[in-house]
Amino acid sequence: MSLDLATCAAFQTKLQEAYPSLFVGLPHDNERITFPAIVLNLQGSSLLNSPLWTGQLSLAAMQQADDSTAQQHIDFVAGIAAEMDGITLDSDVVQLYGIISKTSENQNTDRHWITTLTYTIGYGPTA
Repeated sequence: MSLDLATCAAFQTKLQEAYPSLFVGLPHDNERITFPAIVLNLQGSSLLNSPLWTGQLSLAAMQQADDSTAQQHIDFVAGIAAEMDGITLDSDVVQLYGIISKTSENQNTDRHWITTLTYTIGYGPTA
């Protein structure tokens, strides 16, 4: 398993604990995702001659507009952001050194509320 996948798995585990009834995970071509959902994506790279990795972890918070209001979506995203602000990873494979920065972007459509929270993170192997 790559370090990026292990890191996503560690974040997925923590977020799934906070949101047990939601889909939390990586998108797959043949997997149906039910809403609301938190879809993860990590693009990382290692620093030369170092165990330190940096990357962009994106969390897409998605809801059906038919099933929720704008305020409910704002509250949903705020809850995810609060969870991420205090997150610690429990992993034998990867450790989180820290969250360097964060941004958000709304990509709402007529039928969906989608907010992407992007975190620049520092991480690396535990050993």
